[in-house]
Amino acid sequence: LNGKVGRFISSDIMAVEGNSDKQSNNLLKNVEDQVINVLVKQLGYSDRDAKILIAEALKKNDRISTAEQLFDDVFKRGLNHG
Repeated sequence: LNGKVGRFISSDIMAVEGNSDKQSNNLLKNVEDQVINVLVKQLGYSDRDAKILIAEALKKNDRISTAEQLFDDVFKRGLNHG
């Protein structure tokens, strides 16, 4: 999956780094929304499960700053929940 998620996620929200806290929070929310969209609409996760996986990933790894990093971490956790 490394490097292959970008086609599902808009390039204008790929990076959260280098922005003010408010901008970073807004971008991180957009990143979360994009990952939820991929998980639910393209991979068949329920909305609830996708949100839980994202929350767990962000709680365990506060260094996540891109949609690809978040997706990779969520996907690894999702496989373990199955």
